Parts: sequence; C-alpha cells; structure tokens
Amino acid sequence: MIKNFVKNLEKLKVMHFITIIIILTALQILLIIAGVIPPLASHSIENLFFDFVGFIVIFLMGFALSKHGLKKVALFGACVTTASFIIVCIALIISSYLYRPILGISVPNLVYLTVILLTSLIFNIVLGVIVAIAGAFIKSVFVPKPKKSKSRR
Repeated sequence: MIKNFVKNLEKLKVMHFITIIIILTALQILLIIAGVIPPLASHSIENLFFDFVGFIVIFLMGFALSKHGLKKVALFGACVTTASFIIVCIALIISSYLYRPILGISVPNLVYLTVILLTSLIFNIVLGVIVAIAGAFIKSVFVPKPKKSKSRR
C-alpha cells in the first residue's frame, strides 16, 4: 500500500502541487470572506488546520520530487509558497472592496501593509523551502532506492 502511494505520488509534477495549494488557499480565503472562519491573524484552529494541510502538501511535494535534487526541491518549495502568497494578496485586494477583513489586523497605511506582506512573503518562502527539503531528506533516508538487476548477456 505504501509502495503504491509513493509510486503514485512520484507521478505528480510541480504544477499539481501548486494547483493543490492554490485551491487550498482559495478555499481558506473564501471561508474567511464568508465569515465561517476568523481572519488569518487570529490563529484559530481552523486557520491552523489549513496551515497544517499546506505544510503536508509541501512536504509531500519535496518527498515526491526528491529525484530532482535538493536545489530544485528548494526552488519548488519556494514556488509553491509564493503561489499561496499571491492568492492571499489577490484576496486582500478583493476584500478591501467587500469591506471584509482577511488578515485581521489594523494597518495605518500602505507602507506598513507592504512591510507586513514582504515580511510574510520572506517567512513563507523560507518555511516552504525548509519543509520541502525535509520531505526530500526523509525520502532519501527512509525510502530504499530500487535495486538494479544485474542481467548477463
């Protein structure tokens, strides 16, 4: 069962993981706009659940794409977290017209918002890289590589 899971996971490409993260982030933002869950800064159990699932997706991406090497996996982790961040930024623009809080913090002007968003982007990229590399490392340590058959001709 685990072997089949790993084989099926290895068939996925980076765009599949980016799509999963975009859908997950969009669902979280839609639930926040609808008022079902609190804004991001509240660190509620619902938001933590979405963060946890996002980390699992990034970890599995690093696990599945470890054959590309750690540098590529780190780049893939950065791309996936950046895609999620872009969805949040788009949601911030849309929510400002709907008068619905997404972040859940009061920002006095655009300069402070820019600093907060850039800090969040850098933090998310670093975290995504670490989680993706952890997935690749776990696979390299705990999943045995297939043995090559020695056939004589």
